[in-house]
Amino acid sequence: MEAHPRTAIRELVKAALVAQDIQILGGRIFTSRARALNENELPALMIFFVGEQNKGEDTFPPVYARTLHLVIEILVRVEDRDSEAGEVTSDEISRQVERALLTQNYIDDELEGNPISKVFLEETAMDLDKAEFLTLSQKLTFTIRYNEEIFNNEAPNPFASFTADIVGPAGLPNKDYKIQIEEDLEQ
Repeated sequence: MEAHPRTAIRELVKAALVAQDIQILGGRIFTSRARALNENELPALMIFFVGEQNKGEDTFPPVYARTLHLVIEILVRVEDRDSEAGEVTSDEISRQVERALLTQNYIDDELEGNPISKVFLEETAMDLDKAEFLTLSQKLTFTIRYNEEIFNNEAPNPFASFTADIVGPAGLPNKDYKIQIEEDLEQ
């Protein structure tokens, strides 16, 4: 079964972040927001999607222009409530994430299986989580645009063997109904 392009995009984004080699993260870049992190796993990045809009073309096979909203959440543990160190660390990581995603070197049309055409930084939101341990959260929302042809050479076309019996009025089979319409038009 063919993977959804979002899976490929999530992996491409992770690869771009790993290649940025953000030392302070120690490799803690996760592609699921469902992962529960403990305080020893911070700082960390969580990569996830929050929505997608689709605009289909009236063609066959259909091609969808998709706009995907990807969030990279930076989580940093606050060690000292009276220090700005957590804020500074969060901002340093944010700058490196932005560089990794907004440089076009990983968005390459020649790269096998890369569906991404454009990436934009949409917004940055900051929050403070006061759960078991104080955690700064910085969510960078990126807009990613890509096109997808739903039925390509690799994916089977579910309509390739589609047949239908069309029945006209009074239960006439399609062939007889067509003849009746032609006769009515001739009169």
